[in-house]
Amino acid sequence: MDTTNKSNDYNEDIQSAQEEMVRPSFSESTSDTKPIEQSPTIARTVEELRRLSNVKYNLNTIQEGLNLAKGARGTTTIHED
Repeated sequence: MDTTNKSNDYNEDIQSAQEEMVRPSFSESTSDTKPIEQSPTIARTVEELRRLSNVKYNLNTIQEGLNLAKGARGTTTIHED
């Protein structure tokens, strides 16, 4: 079985695909970009995410403390005389 023809066809397909691909050219001098303006909704969303992150941290801290207290209570023995 001769695989050279398949290999050549495959290579030609790759080369023609590469030739067809048009790459955009980027240049700082020719770019017409406007400064990104922050939307008030983005600022509010970021603020809300920070608040929720703090709430989650506080909840995890409280749960950890409760678990430690529960574990300590379960391991202590009460001596009744």
